[in-house]
Amino acid sequence: MDLSVELENYFDDLSVINERWTGWLSSFEQRIVSGTFLPFARQTEDTVAERPRIDQQSIDDSEGTRLAEEILQEVSAVLERREQLLEQALAAGLPRDNLSQLARSLPQWKDRRLREKLALAQSQLRHLRRLHFSAWVLLHQCMQHYSQIARFVTHGESKSPVYNESRHCDRQGGRVLNANI
Repeated sequence: MDLSVELENYFDDLSVINERWTGWLSSFEQRIVSGTFLPFARQTEDTVAERPRIDQQSIDDSEGTRLAEEILQEVSAVLERREQLLEQALAAGLPRDNLSQLARSLPQWKDRRLREKLALAQSQLRHLRRLHFSAWVLLHQCMQHYSQIARFVTHGESKSPVYNESRHCDRQGGRVLNANI
């Protein structure tokens, strides 16, 4: 098969995987924000009694985990396919540094379809990076919240706020302005 056709097919498959990945991340974020991610989040006494006990097995077998594993396998397959395309490019004497350079070096680059598929893939991957970052921030905030709860429950104390009105702090420029450098 022609390298340009294989590259177009690669971009099509990548687009489908990116859409599934974006959907999974968005639903993951939605579950965190809605409080349904953790089994003990936002429960009242009434809901605790009504809710069935969640054990580790049911968490491990959840739909989200299965979907994440499927997406991870698909991404691994796509990465292998990417390496094959770059090896084919090397054999054909074309640039093999990355798929963007490879696409630009093909005669079909003049065709708008290949450029649009590359632009779509780049756009989707930029969006995925932003989603991953926001998911990391949300998870980090959840971890901090639950670690503060655990600290309060186990030690009977909470962490003091970083900014406190009664605390002495230098408001005159600190070391950067007044210290000998």
